[in-house]
This record gives sequence, C-alpha cells and structure tokens, in this order.
Amino acid sequence: MKNYESILLKNTASIIDTLIAIDRGGCKTAFLIDDERRLCASVSDGDIRRALIQGAELSECVGCFANREPFSVKRGYDAVMIKRVLQRNLLNAIPVLDERGVVLDVLRINDLICGPIKTPVVIMAGGLGKRLGNMCEQTPKPMLRIAGEPILQHIIASLTRTGFTNIFISVNHKSEVIENYFGDGTNFHCHINYIREPKRLGTAGSIRLCEGLIETEFLVINGDILTRANLMNMLNYHVANGHDMTVGAVNHSIQVEYGVLDIDGGVVRGLKEKPSLNYKINGGVYCLSPGMIGLIPKDEYFEMTQFLSMPIKAGSYDINEYWIDIGHLSQFETAEREFNNIFGA
Repeated sequence: MKNYESILLKNTASIIDTLIAIDRGGCKTAFLIDDERRLCASVSDGDIRRALIQGAELSECVGCFANREPFSVKRGYDAVMIKRVLQRNLLNAIPVLDERGVVLDVLRINDLICGPIKTPVVIMAGGLGKRLGNMCEQTPKPMLRIAGEPILQHIIASLTRTGFTNIFISVNHKSEVIENYFGDGTNFHCHINYIREPKRLGTAGSIRLCEGLIETEFLVINGDILTRANLMNMLNYHVANGHDMTVGAVNHSIQVEYGVLDIDGGVVRGLKEKPSLNYKINGGVYCLSPGMIGLIPKDEYFEMTQFLSMPIKAGSYDINEYWIDIGHLSQFETAEREFNNIFGA
C-alpha cells in the first residue's frame, strides 16, 4: 500500500489524531506501533464510533479503545489466503510484519483483488418502504442510516470488498436522493448505472430495462437486505449447476405459543409443547442467467417470485451467514443494534 505510513500511529495517539489518519488513509483502519515500529493494536472507525457513543472525548488516548489482538501476516504471505482472511472477517486492511513484529507494509483488500469482477449486480432500491411508515416519506428506505451510513452504502461496500464493481441500481421513489448521494459510484469504488422505473414495476419488472446491457449471469439483491453471505460462492454455485435462477434461501423458525395436539380421527395421540416450525424463506438475493431478462414482460409490474411459476430450472442456495431484511421498524432497530458486532472491522 502506498503511503501506508500515514495510518501508523504511536500508542499515545489521541482519538482525533486517529480519525484524521483513518480519513487520510482511506481504508477505515489505523494501526498503533511502539517506538521500534512493532505492531501493538488496530483501530477501526467502528472502534472509535463505539468509544464516542460511550462518552469518550476526542482528546483521549485511542489505545484504550483499540483491538490488542489485530490480524496480521508475515512477509512471504500467500495473497490468495490473505484475500480470503480479509473477506471472511470484513477487514479493509492488514499489516505485514517481519519476524520481530515490525510493520513492513499494509495490504488493502483492493490491492489483492486481481481486477474487478465483471458480473453485474442489480440492487432493487425503488420500493416505497410503506411498512416503515413516515420514516420513508422523505427518504427512500435504502437510504435509511444504520450505524451512521445508508443501508445501500453498506450493501455496496460489501459488494466491492468482494470485487463486484459493476452495479445497477433500480430507482423510483425519491430516486434523486440516491442518485445525488452515490453519483456514478467513483467515490464508492464501483461503477453505477441507474435503472429508472417510469412507474412502479415490482421486484423484477425494471430488470427488463437492462436488456442489451446485461449479457452474462448476474446477481440481484433487494435494497433492504444486510448479509454476510458470500455472493461469489452463490454465483459459482449457480453457474456450476446450470440453473436459470438461483434463490438465496434463509433458515427461519417460528415458535408456536401453544401446545400442538396430534389428533387422529378425533383421538388425541400426543401433544408437542410450543414446538418450533422451521422453514426456508426467500432471502431477497438471486442469481439469474441472462436469458431470464427476456421472460419479463415489458412495462408491466412483475415480481421476482413470478419466475418460479414458469418452466425454468430454479435452484436454491443456503445462506447460513448473518442475514436480515429491514422491512419493519423492529428489524430496523435490530439491525442498528447488531451492526457493529456483525460487520464492524
């Protein structure tokens, strides 16, 4: 990493000095070193945000809030392995150390991605967000802030960390808010095309507007989903199995509040006390083959689930990682509460 010295700070650095270094370094993390340049700790913008929420002052020593067991690698590292470590742990940067623990370099995730992944990703961000009431009157749901940043920004950051940089955003309600914030994507390490719905076209109708623009397998994700699912693995699974459509499937349990009777011909055979019912639900994440675009009717409202009633080869991919659909206020509050622990670097 060029100019990595800018994100190396002494143990005595203040919170404000660290914030300045993180902003200058552009990888959301700084590293604390001792007088001999040996790695002592890492500090992410998430660490500092949590400290400030707890009442810390900007003049305080940042070392009190640092991670004293940071990830690091030795020189002679395996780039493929390190890339996996960064992606698995949602890290933006990792220091390279010599045998004595002295920092020799800092690797960023972007330094290890051998060119962007060309696969298009369509983010559906045109919904009205009616279930969230007046929260979405002036703000499109994907622009509601979780941990200080819009949901849509978190989705894009997750995609670009994996290498997906060819992004289409389907917009309708308050579209100017989204377009003015993200622009062409340059400031978010990607290229963004906007699919402007002339009217509400459902969760898939606007994809028809991509005809001629998307000619390979592509991903679709709803603009209110936060997940740590490995979408590259999902894409590979889709291609390897020759599916027309692959649906991300999420485990969901419902706790019955009552004892459930096992009745046979009017005779009670037994009772299950408050059983859990387990289902696979639609996770709002899909892989589609390019031929699916032509199956969408032009200028008509069309839901993604309508594909499943067509004679296509549809498969499912289990999302076992963290996943939440921010549809209701309670889910929004849960995402806000859990975000730093799940996604914080």
